[in-house]
Parts: sequence; C-alpha cells; structure tokens
Amino acid sequence: MRCQCKRGLVSRLSGGARFVVAVVVTAALVVGCVGSSRPSRAEVLSTLASEVIVPGYENAQTSLVTLVSAVRQLCASPDAQGVTEARQALARARRSWKNTEAFWVGPVMDRRSWALVDWPVNAGEVYRLIDDESAPDLDAAYIARFVGADQRGLGTVELLLGGESQGLVGRTCDYLQSAAEVAASEVAEVLLVWQQSETVSDFTDAGVDELVNEAVFLTRRMSDTELGAAMGAMGREADLQKIVEGPQGLGVADGIARLEGLRAVFAGADGSDGLAALLGDELAVRLDNDFVAAREAWRAVTGPLRDAVGAQPERVAAARSAVKNLERTIATEVVSQLGVAIGFSDLDGDSGG
Repeated sequence: MRCQCKRGLVSRLSGGARFVVAVVVTAALVVGCVGSSRPSRAEVLSTLASEVIVPGYENAQTSLVTLVSAVRQLCASPDAQGVTEARQALARARRSWKNTEAFWVGPVMDRRSWALVDWPVNAGEVYRLIDDESAPDLDAAYIARFVGADQRGLGTVELLLGGESQGLVGRTCDYLQSAAEVAASEVAEVLLVWQQSETVSDFTDAGVDELVNEAVFLTRRMSDTELGAAMGAMGREADLQKIVEGPQGLGVADGIARLEGLRAVFAGADGSDGLAALLGDELAVRLDNDFVAAREAWRAVTGPLRDAVGAQPERVAAARSAVKNLERTIATEVVSQLGVAIGFSDLDGDSGG
C-alpha cells in the first residue's frame, strides 16, 4: 500500500497559512512514509475485500442478471439473433464467475455455490428431464432444490444454447431460464453475505491463509487436474473430459479469467494493494512476472481448449508449464514468506472446479 496525502485540511486554508500547513504536513508525511513499515495483514485484507472481492461478485451478479434477461428475451421471441446475444451474455457471465474463483473463500465455500452456479453438465440427464413431461414444472425453485448439480448452472445454459432457436420452446426454454435464474440468485446471495461487516471482519482474521491456499489449489487444478490430465502428463491415459468446456469452447477464456482474478488477489485493484504488499519487493516482482507469463501463454492458445490439446500441443504445454511455474512460486516462496500452512481444498475429489 502506498502512503497517500490527505489534502482536505490544506485545501480549506488560504494564503500563507495554507503554505505553512502544506510544508508541515508534507514534511510529516515524508517522515511517516520513509519510516513506515509494510501494511498489516488486516489492512491488506480489508482493502482486498472492498476493492477486489466485493466488486468481483458485483460484476458476476451484473453479468448473470444480463444473462437472465437475454434468455428470457430469447424464449419470448426465439430467433438467430437472440441466440447470438444470449451466447454472448453467457460468455461474459462465465468469464466474470471464473474471475471470482481466486477468492472462493468464506460464503462461496460455506454455501457450496459452485454446485448452483457452474458444474460439469450431464447432457443426457438434462435432456431426459426435459423429455419427461410427467416431471414437475422446470421452474427455478424446482431446479435449485431437486435437480442435481450436473443438471443446472452455466453448463446447462451453455448446453441448451448450443442448438437452433427453433428448439427453444416449451420445457426447454423453461429449463434454460430457470438454470440462469438459479445461478444469478446464488451469486446475489454470496454478494449479500460479503457486504456484511461481520463477513469482512472474519475474513481479515484468517484471510491470508485462505487466499494463499486457494491460489495453490487453483493453479494446481489448472496445471495438473485439468491440463495435465487432459494431456496424459499425470502418469495416466490422456482424458480430454478433465477440461470442463461446453459447446461454445470457452476453456481458454475461462483460464485467462481465473488467472486475472488470481493476479488481482496478489496485486490488488490498482496493482499495489494485494497480498504482494506483504511480500518483499523482489519476490513481489518475480511473482507478478510469473502471472504475466502465464496469462500470455494462455492467450497464445486459440480455439476450444479441448481441440487445442491435440492441434496445438506445444502451446498448450507452454500454458501448463507457465501455470505450474506460478504454482511453484506460490506454494514454496509465498507460503514460506507468509507462514501459511497448506491444507486440503473443499473441491478435492470433486469435478466442478
């Protein structure tokens, strides 16, 4: 965190008095800045909550509300243009949700929100439920309470938007709208909890350990559980299904969004107020270089990520290597510098990460 001058008092004075006070205040600030230590963990976490985490969930909620509006409009008047607009809204919603994965701590974990917002979809079960006209109406309340995680969320929205507009009628459209509504409602609930002062207070007590643990888990999911397994680099046969990617082929965009969210946790909203403020300058610079390298490596991959594993193996391998290098820096040097104990992810053994 940078030392900043609060100019209100000086600006209310005039003439010589303003000059004298300005000199005294400036001198005091220079001494204070030179002699000040690094910000406390509580200060860093409070800033992250207000400038990164809450805005991140606000952005996710806004994009999901836009998605709900787009699919409602599409169902009211299905046409090719409506499908295009709904798919664009879905891509924005996925990107904003994936951006929050770096701070999946607190409410989102307590509520297991990912099971309502985004989970690998079971296409067969989705279509079976649509075709079963003896089943209850597919409204949001039913989807949220009685339908499995692999039959709702953004994955289901993407699946149902993969067809032609002529097919978006009846129970299909009911399901499409309900899946979007449930995801939007859950993100709104998470945001509401984060806006409560007691949530931020709890976070400032233990948030460093939680965020660093999630950083390790997230980079490991990306490098090993997903890309490594898909490439056959984990001592097992290659399995492309480990990459969670729907008909729109948004896997690369998902990866970039995750990295950008993770970088915000360490760099803060303006590049100076994240967890890196608790590290030494040399480590902070190297860590940010690792983030930049990982992001650029992912940007070099084009098309659906599953396709790229076979069509662009060198680029995909470079993207995995860059994230793996980022993971090592966090899991060794950052963990050591901050005295963090690495535990187990609540997503260990799940496939919805």
